Amino acid sequence: MTERFRNPVIKYTTDTLKTLPGSILYFYQNGTSTPKTVYADKNKVTSLGSTVTADSAGIFVAVFLDGTYRVTLKNAAGTTQTGWPVDNVGGEDTTGQFDDWSSITVYSEGDIVTGSNGLRYVAIYNASQNLNQDPTTSPLFWDELRLTLEYNALSTFASGDRVFYTGNMYVSLQGSNTGNTPSSNSAWWKQIKEYDVWNSSTTYASGAYVFDGEQIYISKQNTNLNHDPSADTTETWWKPEWQTISQLTEVLTLTGGGNLFQYRTYDLTDGSTYNLPLANTVPSGAYITAGKPELYKGSAPIVSRSGSDSIRYNGGTDTTIRFNALYGHRITFKSNGTNEWSI
Repeated sequence: MTERFRNPVIKYTTDTLKTLPGSILYFYQNGTSTPKTVYADKNKVTSLGSTVTADSAGIFVAVFLDGTYRVTLKNAAGTTQTGWPVDNVGGEDTTGQFDDWSSITVYSEGDIVTGSNGLRYVAIYNASQNLNQDPTTSPLFWDELRLTLEYNALSTFASGDRVFYTGNMYVSLQGSNTGNTPSSNSAWWKQIKEYDVWNSSTTYASGAYVFDGEQIYISKQNTNLNHDPSADTTETWWKPEWQTISQLTEVLTLTGGGNLFQYRTYDLTDGSTYNLPLANTVPSGAYITAGKPELYKGSAPIVSRSGSDSIRYNGGTDTTIRFNALYGHRITFKSNGTNEWSI
């Protein structure tokens, strides 16, 4: 193997060829004024920081780069020298995966780089055309690459990052996500569920998710065998997945009267009577939205209390609420968790 000799002595001069003792090289992220670290060895073990100062003879120590830089040279008094700063310093004939993106490198399809925002990107365009196409602003040439990592409490995760924790997968819901344990911080993480189609011969554990028809259900008990989720109207063995998500509503169209349950939104299509559950059987603050679409404005359904509950409205209480027959509209009922629903 042969290699061209390069002068190992790094030394700069002024326009009049005078040496620059104590001069300083400043290293930045390419095209920016954000400082970027350089190193004293090719393995990037010993950091030199983002500035390197020459000795009394104007000679610099060996400097190893990590990708591409903007570099400027100033004398000991802080005066920027002629011709500086310079962008696109660095880059290699052969680039490695996950290296910082360089505007002077031609990338092939499948190459992986690190963008100026710290995210990873994979090239999706032909090499001859992928030159100076910044991955942070060129979706035609790059796809953002998200890796699934093992959760580390010392790491900072961006919104959308995926991690494994105790055998389960989670997705980060916010940026600057540090030290928030996935299993106990639902504001920061959402578990990614795997869903199986319900099978009567499979025994499900508590917390298992299944599809039955077009609905998702969660097992409420262990040893859950041969209990059809869609037929479990008492929710003894299964509960609909939407019940676990605060304020999520599911629209059901009801005819002929019937019971209303918390969190669901109902379209009532006839003049029958529909019953609220007992207020003390649902959490305080649980709500039901019942609506009569414009299509059925000629009917006047009634929503009725259960037991000794009352329905409070502006100015009083009642036992039933009748929808006006002239308009399509919705009414939201909120439980106090004890004995009353309010509108």
